[in-house]
Amino acid sequence: GEGGSCVLVGRGEKGWSSPAFYGMGSGSVGFQIGVQDSQIIFLILTENGLRALMNSQFKFGADASVAVATIGVGVQGSTTTALRADIVAFAATRGLFAGVSLEGSVISQRSEWNQTYYGQSFSPQQIVLSGQGQNPGAEPLREMLTRMGE
Repeated sequence: GEGGSCVLVGRGEKGWSSPAFYGMGSGSVGFQIGVQDSQIIFLILTENGLRALMNSQFKFGADASVAVATIGVGVQGSTTTALRADIVAFAATRGLFAGVSLEGSVISQRSEWNQTYYGQSFSPQQIVLSGQGQNPGAEPLREMLTRMGE
C-alpha cells in the first residue's frame, strides 16, 4: 500500500488552530500505476464532514452520509459535485500516469505525533476545536494561512 502524513487545521472566531496530525493510507490500488508523488488538500466544508474526519479513523467511500468531491487532474472518486460535498479534495500528482483514487483510502489519527508535538496527549477535537495544545512551531503555518485568507 501507499500512504503519507497529513495535518488538520481549522479556522474559527479566533483564527487558525494548531495542527492535529493524521496519517493517510490506501491499499495497493489507491495510488494508480506510475504515480510518483501526490499532494492532496482536503477542505472540510460541513460539520458532518468534520465529525467524520475527527473519528479515530475515516475511510473514503465507506460512509454514505459523507459526500466527497474530487477536483484536479487524474483524481478519481465520488461523482458528487463540490457544491453538495462535505469534503472537497484538491489533488496534484506527478508521474508517468498521474492518477489517484481516494476510494478506500483511510485517514487515521496519529496520537503519538500529537503527544510528541504538544508534550501531552490531546485529541484532534481538543487541538482543532477547543484550541488546546500550543507549540510555537505552528506559528509560521498559522500566519501563512491567515495571510492567504485576507
